[in-house]
Amino acid sequence: MAMKEPIMKEIANMKKLASFKVTELVEDIPEFSFDVSSVQLCSITKFNVSEGRIHRGAWLSNKTFIFSDGQKGRFCYGKLSKKEWKLIGIQEPLQNPYGILPDGDDLFVACVDSQSIDVFSVFDFTISRTIYLGFDTFGISRLKEYFYLAFGSKIVKIDNVGNKIKSFKTTGSSASNILTTKSGFIVYTDWKIDKVSAITDQWESVWEYTSPDLKSPYGLESDSQGNIYVTGMHSHNIHVLSNDGELIRIFGNLNNPVFVKIAKKNNVCCICSNYETLTFYAMK
Repeated sequence: MAMKEPIMKEIANMKKLASFKVTELVEDIPEFSFDVSSVQLCSITKFNVSEGRIHRGAWLSNKTFIFSDGQKGRFCYGKLSKKEWKLIGIQEPLQNPYGILPDGDDLFVACVDSQSIDVFSVFDFTISRTIYLGFDTFGISRLKEYFYLAFGSKIVKIDNVGNKIKSFKTTGSSASNILTTKSGFIVYTDWKIDKVSAITDQWESVWEYTSPDLKSPYGLESDSQGNIYVTGMHSHNIHVLSNDGELIRIFGNLNNPVFVKIAKKNNVCCICSNYETLTFYAMK
């Protein structure tokens, strides 16, 4: 259900976040398993952000979803019920928040304009520290104790305090999304050259994926089986690849999908369209 604009303005004027805690993070729930080759997406509800620009999203728990809004300089979080996603709180102001990564008790938010990563608590969303980078970053992922950042023509590996370990020159100039897999691959997309690439931590190429049916590959996600989901914004679809970069299936007839995020402990996913609409689906 779309939130009415007056309500959005009222929430945006909050000076402090509510004392909301993601208690579900401590629950020991097994990951949801499904056969991606036969699963169908059944719409549950939609949420529209008026005059916003949603860059990234993530599940903080089984029902709590968070997204960054670069246009309004904030991130927002809310909870999914059976029939609607309800906005609970907003953290602002942030300097063009882009990539967003929950990791343990921390929430890492890459802010483009400040060339930094702000680190928040996932329990009360208070900021604990800032990692200053000195360069723009759009995508952020983690593998073991290191972070991997995507920005344009480079992938950069940093430690927990922002020290640059090494960098990798990509084949294109528009890498903005990055994903690290359980097998240790670093996967990134370049939307200008319509390519998905996987490399190792030693910057060795593992595989590349292109398709005439994939235009402007953007968002990246993985499921509990290790399959990789690539959103084709201008091809209006999502390509599902195996860990080896082989096409498994295509979800079509989607409206400019920016990203897809799967709640790995239930059968729900969220797809962002046109940088402004979140649609939640049951995966059946």
